[in-house]
Amino acid sequence: MRRGCISIGITQCDGCHRYLGYGERYLVIGEDESNERRLCVACCLKQGNASYKNEEGKETITFFSQEDVQAPWH
Repeated sequence: MRRGCISIGITQCDGCHRYLGYGERYLVIGEDESNERRLCVACCLKQGNASYKNEEGKETITFFSQEDVQAPWH
């Protein structure tokens, strides 16, 4: 499971071990709490877990591909 999150306290990236600042975006990957990994945007871009997307003329970063956001009933 993938979850896009925003840091509200002391959160450390499991990729580069950098502490994330308040309000910084990160991705949580894992099926349950025992094997969760937290990755900053830079590590996600390096590993292919994030990408740039153009929406309404603005470039944004997304953690989810088009396949990830498709509802299972569609």
